[in-house]
Amino acid sequence: MQVTPELARQWLEKNVHNNRPLTDSLVIRYGVDMLEGRWQYNGDAIRFDTDGRLIDGQHRLHACIEAKLSFDTDVLFGLAPETIRTIDIGKSRTAGNIAHVEGAHNASCACAVAGLIVLHRRHGIQYMTDPRCQPTKPQVVEAAQSLPALDAAVAQAKLLGKKIAPPRLVGFCYYEFAAQNRDLAQRFYLELAHGLKLSPDNPVYHLRERLLADRQAKAKLPQLEIVALFFKAWMYYRENRPLRKLFWKSDGPAPEKFPDIGKVA
Repeated sequence: MQVTPELARQWLEKNVHNNRPLTDSLVIRYGVDMLEGRWQYNGDAIRFDTDGRLIDGQHRLHACIEAKLSFDTDVLFGLAPETIRTIDIGKSRTAGNIAHVEGAHNASCACAVAGLIVLHRRHGIQYMTDPRCQPTKPQVVEAAQSLPALDAAVAQAKLLGKKIAPPRLVGFCYYEFAAQNRDLAQRFYLELAHGLKLSPDNPVYHLRERLLADRQAKAKLPQLEIVALFFKAWMYYRENRPLRKLFWKSDGPAPEKFPDIGKVA
């Protein structure tokens, strides 16, 4: 049946106190998919028990209201109340799982990199830890299948990932750097990989030293700080400026703004 925002509101008003806590970020992600045409009928039902209690579907209903759009779905009534114990307990499909089924190569890595690219283009990578800004699975799969030159970024992620930094960060930074200057990005990453004959004022030298030290440390750098170090080193490298020390001060009395590498050329 078609669920309208008005019907969704009626159902939710009758179930104010008997649902699990609402996850606002999930409502936002569902709503974005509805607004941007990625939401599809898939047979996943809205479920009610024999007492008329909504036991599955509140996030979809809230998203319908927020997006002000109707959607088609199956609706099941009269389920046993204890059925709620069996809902959403299976393994959730990742974006990589979906992309793999659809025939993508290196699907998990491609989706991990693509997810950061989507987030950066929509909000800025500095919001990487904000759950409200995380792209939806359909957004990520679509990006993994359509972003130009993503294969090169995935190749860098697989080549340097775990040796230098988490693969998705390696691939994401390469993609953004190559979008500005592909030849320079390739040279930057070649130097980062081999580390041969790098002068002490080369930004890549300092980035490589920081990342290798982090690989050996018990307390790892936050991933957002790693991206900030990549960005800062790239800014100096791109402008052919010497660098004596690489750091990003994100706290304290005078925190540093997140490095801005500028728009894609």
